[in-house]
Amino acid sequence: MTDPEGTDLIDYDDLYRVIRVTRQVTGHSDVIETYGYNAMGALVTNASETTGITLDDQRPRIGASGTAPSAVMAKLNGVAVGLDPVGRITSLNGATIAWDKAGLLASITNGASVETYRYDARKLRVGREPSTGASEYFVYEGDNIVARLDPTGGVSDTYLYDGIDHPLRLTRGGFTYFYELDLAGNVRRLRGPGGTDGGGYRYTAYGMLEASDSGTPLPSLDQALRWKGRWFVNQLGGVYDVRARWWSPALGSFLSIDEFEFEDPNTTLWGWPGQAPYRLRDSSGHGPTCALKCSPASCENRCAGIGQRVVQNCFAEYAKGTVRDPRTGKLSDPDAVQHLIDCVYDTLSRYDLCVAACNGQAPPVFAPKACQ
Repeated sequence: MTDPEGTDLIDYDDLYRVIRVTRQVTGHSDVIETYGYNAMGALVTNASETTGITLDDQRPRIGASGTAPSAVMAKLNGVAVGLDPVGRITSLNGATIAWDKAGLLASITNGASVETYRYDARKLRVGREPSTGASEYFVYEGDNIVARLDPTGGVSDTYLYDGIDHPLRLTRGGFTYFYELDLAGNVRRLRGPGGTDGGGYRYTAYGMLEASDSGTPLPSLDQALRWKGRWFVNQLGGVYDVRARWWSPALGSFLSIDEFEFEDPNTTLWGWPGQAPYRLRDSSGHGPTCALKCSPASCENRCAGIGQRVVQNCFAEYAKGTVRDPRTGKLSDPDAVQHLIDCVYDTLSRYDLCVAACNGQAPPVFAPKACQ
């Protein structure tokens, strides 16, 4: 992958997981990143010549003595990583993480400092309220944050995009800055109106920030849109809000299991899709975002048509006394109205997933076959 600063040479293993990245910049020594995975598909080697990360995947065996490789690291840089019974990380880099009843990250406690997060009905993060310092609130257009507000409702920043997670412009205090992205969708540079250089960022494959240098000095402007065009939060050693879940670049995993439990044989329920961050994006936190053959509108129409036919079949089978229980596949009692309700409800749930897939908010496997 080539950009104006240099070239990244990316090596993959037989499962198409990234295992080595060599960064070549004229006039500088090559920078090499190496990656490795355990038998469960979890990232266990997350090494760059400029970032020192050690991972330990050995957790106690359940019902037996000793330890075994885990899908979630037991330690990061020698500090224990807490995990609750439903697969949510509860401590990282010495800070404590609390989750709400909906499975959303509610707060992060680091010593005496507590940072609380607020969400809307779509589970999008709309507020950040630290125990010290000013709170901030977010306005959305679709899935993108288009404004950041102060506690009084005043506008601090506004953003312009040309697609999900593809920012073009930031306006703050009457000044305008433009984003420069690489081919992987990462924000690499900030530019002024006349093309003046505002500094930039370099990342490892899984999103850790590389050390700045004379060629890529850090921006003097502190702004949040960075790796994969997602919102960076300076907590837990640096994490990204990826809508449904949070991503830790140092840990190389999400902080919780995807609620859709999207299964990928090349990774884990916490890992990046396919363990291939250069090839695959995850704009929803639910799974890889891939291009569909249909437009979103055409795709949604197909979802509606399929759903309508299935609902009609539910009623037709009920009228004939042959309604099948969607959970068991067995014929039900013709008087069991509840089974008819379950049949319709199951169809509506699948319709919601279908529409989400059409808009890149769910894995493409849920989209109509004709669009995949």
